[in-house]
Amino acid sequence: LARVDGRGLLPRALLLLLFVRLALPLSAVAADAFSEAWLEPRRAAAVTALERTRAELDAAGAAAQALPEDDDVGMVETLRRFLGEQGARLDPSARLAELVERLDAAAGRVIDLIVVFLLETIVLPLATLWALWRLTSALLETGVNP
Repeated sequence: LARVDGRGLLPRALLLLLFVRLALPLSAVAADAFSEAWLEPRRAAAVTALERTRAELDAAGAAAQALPEDDDVGMVETLRRFLGEQGARLDPSARLAELVERLDAAAGRVIDLIVVFLLETIVLPLATLWALWRLTSALLETGVNP
């Protein structure tokens, strides 16, 4: 809107109003299309891995709290099984290492989901609005009529 004569003001004002009217919907559509094409597979993989990790940790917790089955075996065999299981529980280094590994992988997946969320909600809409603004300002500067 550098010139204020009757010839260039109306087309520029119309182009600016068109930008104001269509910028947010176009930004949302573009961000959604980008998200569906490139971010959705990564998000789905991260959610699936987190659900699998949660199921594995729940199963490991249930197995650790399970009581020994009472078969028709003798008392000595039952005691031997119980002591063997307690010995494995008293040496938790292997289970602890596995738990740390699973939680480490889960933390990586949570970071992936945070990145996807930030891209979808902040970066992509702002980048699209910026690109539309640059296009509109370029059209205004060159004097192209809408």
